Amino acid sequence: MDRSIPATRNSREEDEESADFSDGQETIESLRARPGDPRAVRTLARRLRDGAVGLPPAGTIAALEESERLYMSLPGDTAVAALADVRCRKGQAQASAGLGASAVLTMDESLSVYDALGANRPHSPYSLDYAHAFLINAGILRRYGDPDLAVASADGAIRQYLHRRDEINSSLRQAVHIGRFHQALAIASELHAAGGRFGLAHQVDAMAIEGAPRAGDMAVRARARKAVHLRADGRAREADELSRHVHASSPKALAEAEDVFARSERLTLRQAVGQARSALGEQAVPPPLDALLTDPSQVLEAGWCVSLRGPEDVMATGASHLVRASLALPDGAGELRRTLALEAHYLFAVASLEQVPDLRHRFGSHGSDWARALLWLTRSARDGDAALADDLAGWLRGVLLRLRPYALVDAEAQTAFEEGNRFVLSRPEG
Repeated sequence: MDRSIPATRNSREEDEESADFSDGQETIESLRARPGDPRAVRTLARRLRDGAVGLPPAGTIAALEESERLYMSLPGDTAVAALADVRCRKGQAQASAGLGASAVLTMDESLSVYDALGANRPHSPYSLDYAHAFLINAGILRRYGDPDLAVASADGAIRQYLHRRDEINSSLRQAVHIGRFHQALAIASELHAAGGRFGLAHQVDAMAIEGAPRAGDMAVRARARKAVHLRADGRAREADELSRHVHASSPKALAEAEDVFARSERLTLRQAVGQARSALGEQAVPPPLDALLTDPSQVLEAGWCVSLRGPEDVMATGASHLVRASLALPDGAGELRRTLALEAHYLFAVASLEQVPDLRHRFGSHGSDWARALLWLTRSARDGDAALADDLAGWLRGVLLRLRPYALVDAEAQTAFEEGNRFVLSRPEG
């Protein structure tokens, strides 16, 4: 992906500048009839983006995808910020519809565009939009991806909000931004504690308590989390004292914090690689894979989406190793196999989008592994999660189309193509 797009102006300025009195009087059909008119294209893209709110899930996604295509068709870089926003909305809509595998990758694209716009620079007009995208990304990764990336994304949102605290405090949308800031704190606190990083969890809890508004229940929920994390960290006396105060004001908040901590989080890729290495040996899960792992204890260095996992030249090869390790494990290791295969899919997809030479030049081999991973994932998801199974099946169809020419000359590709093709032909297209 191009990460060097210069920042020009923010998406609100771009929308306001392109709008005029006649926009509301033009129908969607009349705007679609003028594909060569940049003003009509821009207006249509904005109308589709804003009108997607409140539609059924499929309609929301379709409207946002059309808006995305239109913004991408505009010349220059004036619509880039709007494109990042549309992708963020689309990722959120995909996740709400259960299309989690696509949502993870859409949010990766959104954050990559914000990176290219320099949204992390001081005084960037995109910082708060960037922070919101980090927050959405964290929630999606927590549900469909690697919790280590999720907590790194939540930490990224926290940093953005802290850097813009003066702007937030003087903003008309202060309550919205403060609410999002505390959502990011909650995710970071819960995931750091779940990963045994209690020092970081305590820091985040203290920040949440100190920064909570006097009105509302943000402070009591932050204290409840802190009490639970203190107890898990072996600091029983402090935990007991804080728990008594929390229980007196809100027994429900304390019970919810205890339930969240007791809940089993998704397996991280770091954990999955370690378990697979123990089961299969280092030859099956070689050390170069470690370059693709996120260490959330290194808060400032941790990547927050798949495309930042590691060097491009490791992505495709690493993904193939993950697939082969997944398929070599016994059937009883379902969650471990699922983690390895799904993270391999994400790596292959990003490598494909970024046109990594290793994937392009060795697609017969890597594409076969990608198809096998998607086939196993789709089969394993179809009973318990039909929406995710349909999402993965769509990706499988796309990979098989690219693999077809290689199946004519490569025995490995032929086997993967035929098995995958039989499966997709046997099920209705989602």
